[in-house]
Amino acid sequence: MKKSIQMSFVCGIIGLVAGLFVSLNATGEGYALFPLFSVVSASICSFVLWNLLVVKRKSFAVSLGIFTGVLIVLLSHYFTWYFMSLYYFLCNQITKNCLSSLGEKTMNPVESIYLVMPFTIFSLVIAWITLPLGAFLGAIVIKLQQNSKA
Repeated sequence: MKKSIQMSFVCGIIGLVAGLFVSLNATGEGYALFPLFSVVSASICSFVLWNLLVVKRKSFAVSLGIFTGVLIVLLSHYFTWYFMSLYYFLCNQITKNCLSSLGEKTMNPVESIYLVMPFTIFSLVIAWITLPLGAFLGAIVIKLQQNSKA
């Protein structure tokens, strides 16, 4: 569990930095909470995937760290957009006053499962550096965890 929390913490920090960058540079009104969604997504995805693919298997190979790091990035992008969509949907249901970041009516949670994919792909193309960064972080964390006694 400790090793999964370590990876979750590292990814959460990267998610915060990326989320702040997006919220400060994106056009549209709905990006103020983007850092929150990216931190939550990165933390949850990294904790779950690191725990399932690395810790429980007791496999601390660098190649597995690289693979898991890339997988964390892919799923974090998706869930960041999904959580953002879910937030605006719930906000709109409660206040009847929330529009999506594009100024449109919000998608319901079932629609969002499929309709956030274009946002995910677009963000991965624009933020392509996150894929090699995820691979690098996965390798670094694996190496650090190999060398730790706990």
